[in-house]
Amino acid sequence: MSRRTQVLIIFALALVAANAAILSMKFFASSRPHVAKEHQMVEQVLEWESLPATPLDSSMENLAEVIANFPDGPCSGEQSSSGVPLYQLSQQIKADLFIAVGGLLQCCQRSTPEAVFTYMETRGEQIDPKKASLLKDAIVEEQYTEAATLDSMDNKGLFALIWDWNRTDPKWSAVVEGTGSVCVWRCRSLDRADAATLGRANKKLFENETNYLHLFRPKQTFEDVCKSRAVLVADVMVVIEHDDTRARDRSPYYIRFWYSPARSAWQPLQLKLVASEGGSDNLATTVPRILF
Repeated sequence: MSRRTQVLIIFALALVAANAAILSMKFFASSRPHVAKEHQMVEQVLEWESLPATPLDSSMENLAEVIANFPDGPCSGEQSSSGVPLYQLSQQIKADLFIAVGGLLQCCQRSTPEAVFTYMETRGEQIDPKKASLLKDAIVEEQYTEAATLDSMDNKGLFALIWDWNRTDPKWSAVVEGTGSVCVWRCRSLDRADAATLGRANKKLFENETNYLHLFRPKQTFEDVCKSRAVLVADVMVVIEHDDTRARDRSPYYIRFWYSPARSAWQPLQLKLVASEGGSDNLATTVPRILF
């Protein structure tokens, strides 16, 4: 082999090695943030797994006490400038918020249409006619039942049928202690209360979310009040332990309530699951099916 050939071979090998090193550096540089996020997500889940949980079928007093220990949580950018610390709320407003949150957790754990319907009645809410009409059309289109049958039902019976048609099963079992938070803020624009702003911090970590449609509404809606005055809003994060059918996995849920001046009570507005599985489609097959 001539010296020229040897030099060419050495040069070629050096070039291949250099290109391999460059590609390797690019790969690790691009994957490092992903690896870091995966590691952070695992650490968060392990931390949740190490904490005790209060069963949702406990007394309301026990459940309200757990919720009352939730600290002020970080508000997203849209809400941080109008945040209201919990200590600034009156005892009546705070007490009703804890009961509103605890009641929603309990009725989802009971997993019956009667429990959810009764809870919404106590919050002064009935089925939204527009949303009910859309669901009726979908039910009839799937030939689940006839339109005449749906039209003859009262709201309670209709909700029970929608529950069965949707194969609703929240699979909630307990609330993980020491994990929740409450961000209270004043909403002066409907845009700031868009569902995308709810649970934004955990979405950056877990990437997936499922929004659940709120089928109920009070006589005076959030939109009505927000047009004329600032509305007090509470974004509550709870880590829920699911039942045995979901291997007791623990996932963060966000619930948004608003304070109704007319009723002097908190009204549920939005519910979102933010987790490492599932997706953005409502009621995806990989996430719990919830009606609220």
